[in-house]
Amino acid sequence: MAKILIVVGTVNGHAFSAAQGAAALLNKLGHTAEINAETTAKDLLRDSDEIILVCCSTDQGKVPYNIFPLYRQLEDQRLNLHGRHYGVIALGDSYFPPAQFALGGISIENALYSCGAKRIGEMGLLDAQSVDNYPLAAALWAKNWAEKI
Repeated sequence: MAKILIVVGTVNGHAFSAAQGAAALLNKLGHTAEINAETTAKDLLRDSDEIILVCCSTDQGKVPYNIFPLYRQLEDQRLNLHGRHYGVIALGDSYFPPAQFALGGISIENALYSCGAKRIGEMGLLDAQSVDNYPLAAALWAKNWAEKI
């Protein structure tokens, strides 16, 4: 079973509740999932076997404030994440222009990829226009994602 670090970028708590739903399901499946809403570069580098799961909302087309320092570290320092695996659940609202939809999660995904990490499966996209229950939606996505680990 895998060790999974769930990195959360949240604006109003939806990404955190989605992370809780994903963590609960992953733990139930026998994995060890830990949620961290204040992740640093040091956290990403601590265990090369740990899988990173990003659960990130979008703040008016930008990376949320609480995860922005990590995003800058990924972008500026180009951390060596070769051999690391990750997944992404990106939250957005299709009410806003398409160029802004889920951009927080997409930006973190691009930064992880640029640092050499490899994504497992497809990105989970949760649209506020169609998702009523973020923990459930994230858990359903995580169930399918876990089969690819």
